[in-house]
Amino acid sequence: SWTLSVPLFNQMSNRTAAAQARIRYEQARVRMSDQRIQLELTVQQALNDQRAAYRQYLAAERAVNAQQASLAFTEERFEQGTATALDLTTAKANLQRSQADQIGARYNYLMAKKSLDILQGLPLEL
Repeated sequence: SWTLSVPLFNQMSNRTAAAQARIRYEQARVRMSDQRIQLELTVQQALNDQRAAYRQYLAAERAVNAQQASLAFTEERFEQGTATALDLTTAKANLQRSQADQIGARYNYLMAKKSLDILQGLPLEL
């Protein structure tokens, strides 16, 4: 006796498996697209941060220059007797504060630059 087996459900399960594979493929493609967009946004934000930090550093540099000029002027006035010792001390303190701000701004700029370099795959060099 012969037996004939017709796989009625096999074709249906193949279609289901193929449909599931297509769905998984589309989901992976969407995830990859989302990750690419997220990476682009992260790099753009790092670039914006670096630019802002650089502008802040330039502003701090200008502030140091202004405080140096102010101190020189106050020293002149002090020597002429038109400024007090308190004026001179205040001018020196202002210069030191602006120099400290400049150091902080330079550090922030360098850190922002290194963060951007890392995101771009550049080697970390100190």
